Amino acid sequence: QQAIKQEEQQFLGVVDRGIARFRKMLDLAKSKSQAVLSGEDVFDLHQQDGFLVELTESLAAAEGLTIDRDRFNACMEVHKSTSGRGA
Repeated sequence: QQAIKQEEQQFLGVVDRGIARFRKMLDLAKSKSQAVLSGEDVFDLHQQDGFLVELTESLAAAEGLTIDRDRFNACMEVHKSTSGRGA
């Protein structure tokens, strides 16, 4: 039971940090009248904060934006090839 609570708290921390960074990305995109979030920014959010790309995509859609999924995927492939871990 305690382990589940710890996992839940960790996940909620990831979500809180990710949403804060997402909001900054969103505000910047809107200030520039952009309809697409940068694939690099979405990748950084995923890599640095563990924020799932699907969640970013969903939140962006709720705000009327999309993400550059092709660029995100390209960044992920580069990461996989350079890290040697494949993740």
